[in-house]
Amino acid sequence: MTIRYVIVGLAAFAALAAGAAQTRIAGRVVEKGGECLPYATIKVKNRYLGAVADSVGLFEIQGAMAASDTVVVSYMGFRTRKLLVAELGVSDSTVSLVEMESAPVPLPEVAVRPGKRKTVKYGKKHGTGMLSADYTAEAGLCTGFETKAGKGRTMWLDAVGFYIKEIPGMLSSMKFRINIYDMAGVTREPTDEFADALVGQIYFDYDKADVVDGRYIWALPEMMRLPEHAMVEIEFLENRKNEAIVFKCNLLGKNSWIREHDEYFWCTCPIATPFFVSCVEN
Repeated sequence: MTIRYVIVGLAAFAALAAGAAQTRIAGRVVEKGGECLPYATIKVKNRYLGAVADSVGLFEIQGAMAASDTVVVSYMGFRTRKLLVAELGVSDSTVSLVEMESAPVPLPEVAVRPGKRKTVKYGKKHGTGMLSADYTAEAGLCTGFETKAGKGRTMWLDAVGFYIKEIPGMLSSMKFRINIYDMAGVTREPTDEFADALVGQIYFDYDKADVVDGRYIWALPEMMRLPEHAMVEIEFLENRKNEAIVFKCNLLGKNSWIREHDEYFWCTCPIATPFFVSCVEN
């Protein structure tokens, strides 16, 4: 965490040096023509500022920004938009409309071959240890796993889930999103080289009634083919009831990534994540 504080401090110093001032921007992300785009991602380039829009596309960001700073708005299956802070308005009453144009992601041909199938699980079962966390403040925390298909084989996403401690007042509901990226073009540490591998959004709704023996699992309606080298990411979206979340989690882990909504980069996660991804290799 010390490194994080130093980076934030340097970012704040850079913001002041660039003539940034405490600014509020607010908007609503919509599809060109009208429909709202829920849970769009909004980031202020080169600042540790960002937000995830709510269920009707509304967002608000407050912090040190200059009028010339660039705001990046992204949504799966749509062209990313880049606007200046000045274009979004800075008054307390202004809510700017951000229109997005559709840009479907081409999918590879699907070929299911006869042969042996095996289940591959990323994220081991956590029978001991606990990690207590409260994610009620804001959406956008993500954790992901790299998946790699064996030579000449295909990997299919089958299910995702997590381990949770059942306690009085435990988390009763939350909305999550699944993001899938093609990592074929990643030459260094994953950053903006991630390429979306979906044509639309995949959501699932956690309900504590579906927790069995401390495990929640959400199976996709149909298995989804993954790129040969993929990142499967689980993203927190909504929990507005201020409830406690206590995940079951061991202290040490590997092969997982984590990022926050206001950051442009992923980092390897030094502790085990309570989430898991279940795939089928064909």
